[in-house]
Amino acid sequence: MLSKSLLKRRELMMSMGAAGFLAVPLFRESFVEAQAASFPVRFVVLHIAGGVYFPTGTEGLGGWTFDKVLKPLAGLQSESIQIHGSNNDAGAQMWSQSNEPHGAAMRGLLTGDSSVPDAGVAKWALTDSIDQQIADKIGGTVKFPSLQFGVSTRGAQIDQMRISFRGGSALPPIDSPATMFSRLFSGATPTPTPQPTTTSTGTATTPPVAPPVDTGARGRSMLDVLKNEIVALKAVGGVNEQQKLDQHLESLRALEQQLGPAPGPGGGTGGGGGGVNVPPPVVGTGCMTPNVGNPTDVPNILPAQFDLLYQSLVCDLSRVASVQMLCSAQSGIAFPYIGVSDNHHDLEHSFNPALDKVQTYFVDQMAVFMNRLKATPEGNGNMLDNTLILLCSEFGAAGDHNHSLVPYTTFGRAGGKVTPGRTLDYGEASNNLVLRSILQPFGIDKPIGDTNLNAGTVLSLA
Repeated sequence: MLSKSLLKRRELMMSMGAAGFLAVPLFRESFVEAQAASFPVRFVVLHIAGGVYFPTGTEGLGGWTFDKVLKPLAGLQSESIQIHGSNNDAGAQMWSQSNEPHGAAMRGLLTGDSSVPDAGVAKWALTDSIDQQIADKIGGTVKFPSLQFGVSTRGAQIDQMRISFRGGSALPPIDSPATMFSRLFSGATPTPTPQPTTTSTGTATTPPVAPPVDTGARGRSMLDVLKNEIVALKAVGGVNEQQKLDQHLESLRALEQQLGPAPGPGGGTGGGGGGVNVPPPVVGTGCMTPNVGNPTDVPNILPAQFDLLYQSLVCDLSRVASVQMLCSAQSGIAFPYIGVSDNHHDLEHSFNPALDKVQTYFVDQMAVFMNRLKATPEGNGNMLDNTLILLCSEFGAAGDHNHSLVPYTTFGRAGGKVTPGRTLDYGEASNNLVLRSILQPFGIDKPIGDTNLNAGTVLSLA
């Protein structure tokens, strides 16, 4: 029989509305007990553009080891599965017919789909990416079935450089942390699914118009807007829980103040910032199309996005998310803050070992995020135990557009469905089999993407 305290908390949670997420980090154990449920299982994709291989011998084609690019994650090696020997065949097939190697690699990475673009017109993968298939399975009871975070993703061919797809359209990442904060911690609705539009030259997809930020809250702290609900939360908590709530709110307020207001109208959306105006998509072939409107403040954007990703999961606002770090063929962004003056695209094509330094910089923030999950208790374990994180890159070697032996590494246990601390070798099979192995812990067991790329054995993560 449930205690009166548990019943009161459950009833409060059900009536909290926009502020319900604030209760989750405090009363997680109580809610699970009250609902006779298990802790939520989560899935996160971390995509790092550009591959990792150089002839100078830093990693080896299709591999990354814990003493080099993944060194910041060495302490989590026992929580990982290294998946070797799979080829992005769908991306390679698309490239052979579209003359766009980078966009093809991105589109095939999580879909296994080689749908061919019409000449000069972007056409999305027709298969839903694995994050969206998993969201259909586990994401329906929370505010955001899935979230797409971006770090300077408005690069060349804005409407081709995407990893998440649903219903034949891409889901553009949100590059602006301020916009993401407003989306998460207000009454705003999730981003609508992008819709194909017919043009004189064929079918293309324009990124969707984001819902406007709650204008009633503009210029005010989101937490102040939710003041009454916060008072109600404190009323049912003990002294210790009230202190934890105050600490949680202080951390959110500090993050909100650091980010500043979300960009207003004219600031762009999707991959570009915030607000309600969307620039037209940029369509091109080859990998030399210039960048457009890229937010380049990576040292501030990158940690802020990982902080918001953590908050979205710990508050149970979403259970499926992706972080796309740059676009493949990303030019126009250098990294002087770590002593690298060349842009990412030039580093890729010159096989410059400095790319390892850049990739390690991104991995370092991944390590902060994963260790934060591991440090957050959940039941008899921690949040990482109930999460499966997929770290991936679209190429085995971006410099020569090599779609062979693309690197995948998982972290976490997906609520006990995954057994880490080992290596799986696919022996140069299509990465469609790897995608199927990622789907299986979530109860999805079916072919994915191109039918002809599903032949072979699916190795189990269990």
